[in-house]
Amino acid sequence: MENRDQRQKDEVAAWRGQLSLAGMNQFYVDCAREEWKYETLCDLFNIINLTQAIVYCNTADKATWLAAKLASDDFSAGAVHGLADATDTRAALTDFRVGKVRVLVVTDSVLINSELPTWGVSLTVNYDLPANMDDYLVRIGRSGRFGRRGVAIDFVTEETAAQVRQLEEYYNTAIPPLPSDLAFL
Repeated sequence: MENRDQRQKDEVAAWRGQLSLAGMNQFYVDCAREEWKYETLCDLFNIINLTQAIVYCNTADKATWLAAKLASDDFSAGAVHGLADATDTRAALTDFRVGKVRVLVVTDSVLINSELPTWGVSLTVNYDLPANMDDYLVRIGRSGRFGRRGVAIDFVTEETAAQVRQLEEYYNTAIPPLPSDLAFL
């Protein structure tokens, strides 16, 4: 058990060493309340020209709920998290990789999953901000790779607004509010 845990920690450390915030456009959206996040996400997806996006949630239940809710509102979405069985995980990843699914809702338990696609991902949404500061880089480092511009959008509520400032300090970066003109996306 300890060897596996240490191996996983080593893999995460190596993965983080390959990631950078360079070239990332980072923004936050003040959703004020948790229950307003979903409507905000739908508005965002309806406004931007979405190729593929990865949306991060902090729990498996929320990831499952969000993917199902998006699918019921005609957004092609799938979920991948640590509680999903291997068959469902493979199917969701394949659907995302081939473009059948445009939104992949995931949890941090799949951060080091080497099968988690990065090509074509131009948008990362932190539906929930990560509990661990280091996970922020791993989350948003998946978009904008291979010479493509990446955009990361963090949803914040009154309870999590201070976390954005902590992320700015931790990574020595600026995370401004999302502008109303989204033509650059």
